[in-house]
Amino acid sequence: MKKALRIFHKTLLSLLGAVFMYIAFAFILSVITTSPKETIGELKYEVFVKTNGVHTDLIFNQQDVRETLLSKLNQTFSNYLAFGWGDKGFYIGIPTWDDLTFSIAVNAMFFPSETAMHVTPYSSMRSDWVSVKINKFQLDQLQDYIEASFQEKNNQFKKIAVEGYSRTDAFYKAKGSYNLFKTCNVWTNEALKTAEIKTAVWSPFDWGIIWNL
Repeated sequence: MKKALRIFHKTLLSLLGAVFMYIAFAFILSVITTSPKETIGELKYEVFVKTNGVHTDLIFNQQDVRETLLSKLNQTFSNYLAFGWGDKGFYIGIPTWDDLTFSIAVNAMFFPSETAMHVTPYSSMRSDWVSVKINKFQLDQLQDYIEASFQEKNNQFKKIAVEGYSRTDAFYKAKGSYNLFKTCNVWTNEALKTAEIKTAVWSPFDWGIIWNL
């Protein structure tokens, strides 16, 4: 019995230590800002970053989204178009935070899992969106990154046959696996880094991205 308790105690301490190290590294790397290369071109475009308190999306003026990307979505559009990447089970299984279960949370965080792209049209801009002025090069880099995140077949993105959160949003099969080190916010952060936009060195949480912007 004592031996079992010692093993349990050591295991618990190891898990707590791992959690502490993860949070510590996440905090440190989230507050260290990248030093993007200077890009040439007029900052006549705008991209937005939104968060629901946990998950971040990249949002574009629909008129700025390239036609080839729009044609692969097979979806109804509006004035703004939001793109997010994340754990498929998390996205589809919990339309609201009240639907969150322990098994979904554990699977999403500790086991590599399937991913999905979530595309949401908005008719108008929201006050809590963070605006970033960008040039044509940065716009193209962001959309290249987003387009490469979708699974594709016959020049169409692979749509997932489930209902969205509303009548206009939709889910698609995505590339990559979700895990502790590649979260939805890391996806957003990497998109910004790819486009030479100032952001965190690494940020698994939404606040690191918003704080740097």
